[in-house]
Amino acid sequence: MKKIIILILGIIMLSAPSFSQYSINKTKYDYRTYTWQEGDRYYPPRAGFYSFLLSGLGQMLTGEGGRGAAFLIGSLGSISLITVGIYNNLLMAMDGDEGTYNAWIYLGLICWLGIKIGAIGDAIRVAKVNNLALRDQNKSSFRLKVRPFLGNTALHHDLTTGLTVTLSF
Repeated sequence: MKKIIILILGIIMLSAPSFSQYSINKTKYDYRTYTWQEGDRYYPPRAGFYSFLLSGLGQMLTGEGGRGAAFLIGSLGSISLITVGIYNNLLMAMDGDEGTYNAWIYLGLICWLGIKIGAIGDAIRVAKVNNLALRDQNKSSFRLKVRPFLGNTALHHDLTTGLTVTLSF
């Protein structure tokens, strides 16, 4: 258990300062316009899968450690509600009471399911927005293309070879 906690804290500490700009980037970029391109840093389905495995892990791995920690804490809180309900049911059964204490269990399950679904969708959305922001950061205002040239020119009827240089800025 200690190893898991240390691993999660390590992921949070590494990912928190690295990017953590989702709150700003979501106002600039629309995740619905995102299409996967080769070279994107984060793969949205993978982020969703990681959040399916452990709520908040997808956010942590896409650079939003605090956001992922919030989902993880919410998930652990809902699991503790389930545990309290089960514990109360066991105590009532040991005392011989006929009533059940299922309200905590149902509340915990509903909260856990809501957090799980929210974490998966949010991890996918965060990965898309962060990819769009990284594309803009990596865009260069200067582009130089050099291509081979093979063909005829209007002045000479010979076959000419060379390089074509295209400069755009």
